[in-house]
Amino acid sequence: MRTALHTAALAIWDTTFIVAAALILWHNAGDLVTTGSLAGQLGCFAALTTGVSVHILLLRILAPGQHPDPRVVMWTQFTHLAILAAATTAWILLQDYFLGWVITFGAFVAAVAGAWQLIAAIVTSSPADPERRATARRRPTAPWPFAVSTLVSVAIIAVLHPIHAWNLSIINPVAVQASGSLLLGILVAAWITRRPTPRTATT
Repeated sequence: MRTALHTAALAIWDTTFIVAAALILWHNAGDLVTTGSLAGQLGCFAALTTGVSVHILLLRILAPGQHPDPRVVMWTQFTHLAILAAATTAWILLQDYFLGWVITFGAFVAAVAGAWQLIAAIVTSSPADPERRATARRRPTAPWPFAVSTLVSVAIIAVLHPIHAWNLSIINPVAVQASGSLLLGILVAAWITRRPTPRTATT
């Protein structure tokens, strides 16, 4: 029950900030939705960065121990995919361009985030030295949910090709925004949760 509630909380938060970022780009669009004003670009980046930071902080707050619960991480990934799949089905039925754009943006963000998380999970789950291996056992994060998330997100992007038409002027800016905000969000969360360095007593 606790895992389900935590997963729902994270999924609701993630959906909220991704939709907000997509709306910021939409309302500040130029010739393309990704070529609008600088304020729109910065606003989207800020929304994504804030969203990632809060997501990481929520994972740590909701965790039963020091590290995020791998069950919550896994089910959150699957919940994201279920939301994207349901929204994509709605777009197929309605053929609404705005809805398609929001889903496209969310799928690109999910694919980029999933790919980076997959790399991180592979690196941390296969440490070379015994000390890092012991740390990995305390933080079991299997790579396969991120692989599934990335592949399904890419499949959804392919289904939505009428929206983005594989236009690099749309794909590249979203990929850069997603990658940059993910990195900065991780750094911000790490800074917020940093432990103070013990002071050495002097005589």
